[in-house]
Amino acid sequence: MKKTLFFVGPHACGKSYFAYKYVNNANEYIEIIDTGPIMRRLHAEQSPDIPIGQWVDNLEQEYGPNITNELICKEIQRLYNNNQYNVIFLIGFRSLEGIEFAINSLNIIDYKILYIDADIELLYDNYISREGFIEFDAFKEKLNMELQSGLDVLKEEALTNKNDNYIYFYKKSNLDDLSDVVSQFVNNIDAPVLRRGKND
Repeated sequence: MKKTLFFVGPHACGKSYFAYKYVNNANEYIEIIDTGPIMRRLHAEQSPDIPIGQWVDNLEQEYGPNITNELICKEIQRLYNNNQYNVIFLIGFRSLEGIEFAINSLNIIDYKILYIDADIELLYDNYISREGFIEFDAFKEKLNMELQSGLDVLKEEALTNKNDNYIYFYKKSNLDDLSDVVSQFVNNIDAPVLRRGKND
């Protein structure tokens, strides 16, 4: 199976932005697969008359908690099979369970999980510039819900550095560049992957 890099992290940390920026500047052939648009398309095809959250809840009640992972992985498999790229950037998984489901169902062997983090103030500013105004307290609640749904486990795994498949990168500003981190994985460099922390 293809070499796969999972981009994970809180809302507005720059997962999609950096993945597309890297691919646009890279010489390698890299496919980007974002689970967000996949889910929005499936929702529009199946139940556009109800909110996406309700659609997901209905699916999970009828088919079990892994149904969204199954739908996403089925679409990813189709994209995997229809391209010649050796490297895949996967964006949008927000829990260890979801990533493990993808690894097992897609037979992913060569992979890393890149957790991108930042101060809440930077995340808040990025979110407003992308999505429009939201009260700071409401944004904090959104982030807390996201963490509690499984992102906190991924963050802890990346921070504790117990597993070489995890990379933790702390963004001090939007000017921080992850190219070296990603290039080490993409280009099979044997040197330890840089783990940049908050105090570096």
